[in-house]
Amino acid sequence: MPAPILKFKRGNLVDLPNLQAGEPGFTVDKFDLFVGVNSTSSGNKIVGSARYWTRETTTAGSGVNLVEGTNNGTNAITIKSPASLADNQTYIFPGAPTSGGFLRSDGSGNLTWDTGSGFNGGSFPLSALDIDGGTDIGAAIVDADEFIVDDGGGGTNRKVDASRIKDYVLGGGQGANFSAINVSGITTATFLKSTTAVIGAGLTVTGALDVDSTSNFANTVTIASGGANVTGTVSATQFTGSGAGLTGGTTPISTLDIDGGTDIGADLTDGDLLVVDDGAGGTNRKTAMSRVKNYVLGGGQGATFAAVNVTGIATLGFVDSTQLKVSGVSTFTGTVDINGAIDADGGANIAGGETTLSSATVSDLTDNRIVVAGTGGALEDSGNLTFDGSTLTVGTAADFNGGVTANTLVVEDLTDNRVLIAGTGGEVEDSGNLTFNGSQLGITGTVNASSTVTASAFHTGAEGSAIRVTSDTISGPATITLDPAGVGDNTGKVVIAGDFQVDGTTTTVNSTTMTVDDKNLELGTGAANDAAANGGGITIVSGEGNKTFNFEATGDNLGSSENLNIASGKVYKVNNVETLSATTLGANVVNSSLTNVGTLNGLSVNGTASVTGQITAGDLRNSDDGLIPLVGVQTASGHSGLVTAFKFRGSGLDNFIVSNGVADVVLTGVAATTYTSRQTHTATQGQTTFTVSAGYSAGFIDVYQNGVRLINGTDYAAENGSTFVMTDAATVGDEFESVAWKTLGNVATLQNLNVVDNLTVTGVTTSGTFVGDITGDITGSLANATVNTLPITVIDIDGATDIGGAIADADLFIVDDGAGGTNRKTAASRVKDYVLGGGQGANFSAISVSGIATATFLKATTATVGAGLTVTGALDVDGGANIASGLTVTGGLTANSAAVSDLTDGRVVLAGSGGELEDHSNLTFDGGTLTVTGASVITSNVTIGGDLTVNGTTSQINTVNMTIEDTLMELQKVDGNNLSSDTNKDVGMVMNYYSGSAKKAAFYWDDSAARFVLAGEASETSGVMTPSAYGGLEIGSLYVNDCAGQSQVISCSGTTRSLENITLDGGSF
Repeated sequence: MPAPILKFKRGNLVDLPNLQAGEPGFTVDKFDLFVGVNSTSSGNKIVGSARYWTRETTTAGSGVNLVEGTNNGTNAITIKSPASLADNQTYIFPGAPTSGGFLRSDGSGNLTWDTGSGFNGGSFPLSALDIDGGTDIGAAIVDADEFIVDDGGGGTNRKVDASRIKDYVLGGGQGANFSAINVSGITTATFLKSTTAVIGAGLTVTGALDVDSTSNFANTVTIASGGANVTGTVSATQFTGSGAGLTGGTTPISTLDIDGGTDIGADLTDGDLLVVDDGAGGTNRKTAMSRVKNYVLGGGQGATFAAVNVTGIATLGFVDSTQLKVSGVSTFTGTVDINGAIDADGGANIAGGETTLSSATVSDLTDNRIVVAGTGGALEDSGNLTFDGSTLTVGTAADFNGGVTANTLVVEDLTDNRVLIAGTGGEVEDSGNLTFNGSQLGITGTVNASSTVTASAFHTGAEGSAIRVTSDTISGPATITLDPAGVGDNTGKVVIAGDFQVDGTTTTVNSTTMTVDDKNLELGTGAANDAAANGGGITIVSGEGNKTFNFEATGDNLGSSENLNIASGKVYKVNNVETLSATTLGANVVNSSLTNVGTLNGLSVNGTASVTGQITAGDLRNSDDGLIPLVGVQTASGHSGLVTAFKFRGSGLDNFIVSNGVADVVLTGVAATTYTSRQTHTATQGQTTFTVSAGYSAGFIDVYQNGVRLINGTDYAAENGSTFVMTDAATVGDEFESVAWKTLGNVATLQNLNVVDNLTVTGVTTSGTFVGDITGDITGSLANATVNTLPITVIDIDGATDIGGAIADADLFIVDDGAGGTNRKTAASRVKDYVLGGGQGANFSAISVSGIATATFLKATTATVGAGLTVTGALDVDGGANIASGLTVTGGLTANSAAVSDLTDGRVVLAGSGGELEDHSNLTFDGGTLTVTGASVITSNVTIGGDLTVNGTTSQINTVNMTIEDTLMELQKVDGNNLSSDTNKDVGMVMNYYSGSAKKAAFYWDDSAARFVLAGEASETSGVMTPSAYGGLEIGSLYVNDCAGQSQVISCSGTTRSLENITLDGGSF
């Protein structure tokens, strides 16, 4: 428990009062702690101060502060201990000072004054300097190294950098003359006269450069002014400036050697580049060959055609036609601008963009009905949803998932003062049997409370002689009878839904049969240990002696006084494992004390049988009637055990025959190294890994345990070629035999080879026919064929069968896609499209048709039709349609979006008297809220799936109980948002109660006092609470979360109430 805090009286030193005897006082400016002696200022004795010492840290020792006089300040001299000391040290100062002396230690801590030989007042004799014994600099002298100099030879010692000495030596006095100067960096000279000057970096000449002979410049030469007069040839990788025939950025065409260039060697393609004078103004640009093709075919302002007849698909960037007739489907990917009318007999499908209409009339819509979207996006209406300009009428159930906001909600079939209840379908209804007049709830009939009925108590008579029910107790007379059915007939049932506890001394059950549904019956729940639980159990009372089944602490047994008789077919088990039946030991009993099993007619061994004696058997076989190997068998007849080796004969694998336990293998052409290696391993206890000395190939090894062949992957794993690992650990003495097979080596000839999976051949293979996939390189008639690649030279095109007819669109060709080696197939239709409208197709800036253009299919970015457009099929417009003078569609209109210019944003669309689309200002929808200006008539149920906002002055709910599933309740929100200014109103909960008169209790936030108030009696005026009596608060403990954080301040343990985390403050002075 955190103890309370005790604070000393505190203040500045000048304000320190006369402290009473034993009274502490602390100065917050000097950090001094005083204790009073006799209530006088001289009696205030200092017992400690942080000013006079510094505390040691992990990296520094402590120190003593010698503070200057208070009239001078607070500075101090600190005498500190080193951070580390071998042991305690003592220094003894001399008793008197010595002029010009310094302290000197004798090694034992005794300090004396010493003036030194010749040392006095800042002077030190040169003879006292031990230069020869100093440490060598160990490197070359650099400019920053410093020397000692007697400045002017007058005894004034100064330091000087090595750089100054270097300047004095090289150019000191009147300068120095040198036969040669080698400079590896940059040198600046006003005048340089030299037979030869070799400059490794750069040369900058601010005056004139006069060179009498040939000059070679490896890098760029820049001549700032004056120009350069060169009588010979100037060779450079790049020229800047002007020259004969050359100007800035311009090369005369006469200097271009076109005739000497390399021929392109192939036909021109779309990606080839040409040089063009853009606009014939001298601005050269590059252009792709595809642009030249477009210019030739539809160049300039476009090509003019008297008529264009397209039986297939025509893709046009722009169509300017007096009349356009399309017999099939027309698709416009851009905007269709039609100044006249559109007559579409087959309907219009406008898939993309927005369709803008000055007005739209749908003939199958009815006046005053609200227009809604049908299942396919079609405009339709219903008589159950109408709007007459002021009233929205819903003729069936209305489901508002986004919330309903209304000043008043009127349901016509409700009666005044009746409580609202939910009907079977969720509709709001009422009943004359449930009323509320504002203060009293009236119930006519039986009250069936499926939830909680709250009251202080229920009585059937006087206390002590009748049943009394309170919040947690049922009391009554000495005997209480629960008789659920006919009185006195001992029928019926009493159900206790929770726990049942009997605190008396005896529980008597006088029933014929007692049934317990519990799976576990606990006895002796109060027993602290086995000794206390000893004797617990079941006792069956009998006149001939009680029968018991009890716990016996000695031996940890469950003892039975009688025999245990197990029904026929049942067995004894230990840990759910059968150990003994009426006639047989359990299969899992691996050890027994049987010394002789007698004569067995048969013996079935599922695992390993360990026999120390002799087994005499005619045959030992497994469950599949196969022979069991006779490792360790003394006597046998009729067989030689399992096959443990193969005998090879011949020179190639043809077949093998197993006879009398030996596999006789006939070989033809197999290398002599295809033998088996065999190794015997004797196991240690728990061994799992065994090493095969000769190694093996994965999948070519057999393992035997005590003569029994094991299964690879189940009984053992052999994958790494050197060891096999047992699944279960071996027993000491187990004998394992590993038989490792080698591969067949080089097979010369195979009559037939059937490969189940893949066949990998690293040498030369001669075969009549291959069935399946072949991977790898092939020699012979398919020379140079590699994985997934076939040279074109091996394809016999000339010897192939002719197509025998005209090329059709579906015929396929082989094409190198992008000339990058990626072969693809392409239909002949693609080739035709490229030839006719090559590359990316032929682009036309415009097609002008003066007559009638008939197209089965028209695809254009923009199509302008001067007269009329007649579409006998469907009209498909992806980019929207702008229709200025009306649209008549006899077959239905489908559009992704449609704009009608006489509709107003945010208003709900209605059907007019003639089916035209119209709206009204009294019915709007902003995407989230439907606003009805006027009355709303709802003739059926109202379901609010979203929020409910009531903007009136009072919300009254006259229900019996109001259940709120929300976890938090926020008060004083403004339009669902936080406050932006002070409302000067109190916020909280007011509770009405009656005590002699009607009163109000309240728990609220006092806006003026900025704290919570718990009032036992209060009144309210304009949202401000006025308490007349404060209420009590009964709590188990008290926590406070303030400037000191969150902590408990009042607690209780046993019968002791304690203060915690409380500071007792002595105040200040």
